[in-house]
Amino acid sequence: MGAEVRANALPLFPGASLDQALHGGEDYELLFTLPRGRRPPSGVSEIGTITPGKHLMLVDPDYRRRRLPLRGFQHNL
Repeated sequence: MGAEVRANALPLFPGASLDQALHGGEDYELLFTLPRGRRPPSGVSEIGTITPGKHLMLVDPDYRRRRLPLRGFQHNL
């Protein structure tokens, strides 16, 4: 399965960039899925949808889609 993530729905720490939120390596939010049509609980943000494809797509505020690279975080040793 793939996913579409809405860039303007992602929670950002003040001063953080979108790239840091996507690939920064810090875990401050819980991410989970719900069945289609089920509303998230109060206080939970919906940031995207699961798709039948195999790609992770970022949707910008103008609804343009771009494929997100699957990158991990490398800790400085």
